[in-house]
Amino acid sequence: MSKKQRHPIFLILLTAFLCFHAHAQTTVEKRAGEWALLVDGKPYGLKGATFGYGDDVDNYSRYFQDLNSLGVNTIRLWGTNQHTPQLLDAAHAHGIKVMVGIWMRHTTARGWIPTTVSTT
Repeated sequence: MSKKQRHPIFLILLTAFLCFHAHAQTTVEKRAGEWALLVDGKPYGLKGATFGYGDDVDNYSRYFQDLNSLGVNTIRLWGTNQHTPQLLDAAHAHGIKVMVGIWMRHTTARGWIPTTVSTT
């Protein structure tokens, strides 16, 4: 994947990360011709995973311990629910940063994509 192809993906992930990062100063700077993600003024090497166990509150601590053992420092959620505050607290307790996704209906040039498709 070329740098041009990675740039939009990086910006999308970075935007999500910046929008919901409440406890640290997060910036992007160009250093020596390369873009760098900084958290509290220090380079941040994002090592992430998607987290799909948002409803399994009783096992958050075990999941985050496992993620720590794999070197994961950031997770991405696909959306939020009633358990998100507990998930954020558990992630913070294990030193894991969270990018929270906001689910939006997808559109086309003509408008909303229908939720059902007619075959006739």
